[in-house]
Amino acid sequence: MRFNEFKNVITEAQKGKQANVSSFDSPGYFTVGDSHSNGVGNYGRGKTWKAMGMDGASAFDPMHTAAIAKIPSGSVVAISLGANDLGSKPIPQIVSQVNKVIGDAKEKGLEVVYLLPTATTDAKKKSKRDELRQALSAAINVPTYDLGTVKGGDGLHQPMSVYGGIANQIASEHTPNNKAKLGAPDQKPGSPTTKDRIKNSTNLEQGPPFPEEQKDEVKRMQSGLQDLGYSLGRLGVDGKYGPATAAAVAAFKKDYKIDGSASSFSEKDFNVLAQISSGQIKKVDKPTRVTDYESPNIAGTKERNAAFKEPFFMEKLKKVSASLGVTEKDLIGIMKHESGLNPRAVNPYSKAVGLIQFMPKTARSLGTSSEEILKMSATEQLDLVEKYYRVNGVKPGDDIADLYMLTFMPAARDKPDSFVLGDASGGSVFGLSKVAVYKQNRAFDSNSDGVFTVGDVKDRIRQFA
Repeated sequence: MRFNEFKNVITEAQKGKQANVSSFDSPGYFTVGDSHSNGVGNYGRGKTWKAMGMDGASAFDPMHTAAIAKIPSGSVVAISLGANDLGSKPIPQIVSQVNKVIGDAKEKGLEVVYLLPTATTDAKKKSKRDELRQALSAAINVPTYDLGTVKGGDGLHQPMSVYGGIANQIASEHTPNNKAKLGAPDQKPGSPTTKDRIKNSTNLEQGPPFPEEQKDEVKRMQSGLQDLGYSLGRLGVDGKYGPATAAAVAAFKKDYKIDGSASSFSEKDFNVLAQISSGQIKKVDKPTRVTDYESPNIAGTKERNAAFKEPFFMEKLKKVSASLGVTEKDLIGIMKHESGLNPRAVNPYSKAVGLIQFMPKTARSLGTSSEEILKMSATEQLDLVEKYYRVNGVKPGDDIADLYMLTFMPAARDKPDSFVLGDASGGSVFGLSKVAVYKQNRAFDSNSDGVFTVGDVKDRIRQFA
């Protein structure tokens, strides 16, 4: 993450290795396939999504059948395959193999949807990719979700917001274990209608997902909060109950002594808004200032510990650390060392950004970009932190030294303390120049002997525990 070359090391380490996925005992939402499946699985927040794909995977890799075998019957699975075989296999053979994997999933009793590969504006890739998309679209006999045309980035992958939107759309239209779905307003008794769902709902809940049928109610809540002087961040009244709106709810509940989480807004809370508006409840003179962590990024700012100012950062950190099997203290130590807990931190030399200093290539491998990361709050970046450590093989019980080796040089994670990483006199390590590694990380050479080892790196990072 400190060198552009590290992405190559990470990629080599991941070859043939499946994502580390927690076991499931009941139906849920899963993705199988290539990097697009991982994008949808990892950004499908608000539902129980698990990504079981592998970046760069071929449709002919037997790992897909093995992954499908682990998924509980009755689950919804989104499959993305085919694009990585262009150039090595004829299109009819690719289509046939994709249909075979889909057939395996259907035989397992899974509800299958297919993610149609992205289209591209890259002139060199467009013709063949369009041909594949057309062939797949015509041949696939399960619901298909088009990943759309990529207009920037690497020309092949969408930003995380697109993957997240598709995940949420799938979750709204497909239910594990054949549970009742929402019906049309004029539908006969059976499935609950959209209108009935809103009428019977006692709470608005923080997303994602952001249910379209609740958009007007969320806007009504947001407008009321804004009228009272609570900032909603740069997005304003957008009908989405996201982190900035939740921060405004937290401030509102604090000022008016209302019990309950900032992640939900009930009819009782709406009544308080109405009573303030009518004068039945006195409006506070100085509303609590909402930490606007969605303000435009200022690259390279030096604000330390900014993450702690976000109202839900520690709550999210507890969930992430528990999920990874590591301590909150050690994760904080890593972020303190890398960025000073500043989600806007930018390294002017390596261009690494964010809480654990994601390199541009690393960001792309996680389905996003440096620019998108800098738009995220620290709380939102924790999703990427969790994903990064999972992809790189975190183990329950890992301490701050283990975590930092995964952050600094993943390939050296299991090397002995005496293993040399940086050497001013020359040599190479994992295909990298030891001289370059040394020059960019002299701080690890505590005794100034021109060399630093795995043990030296671990000793330094333990100071932040």
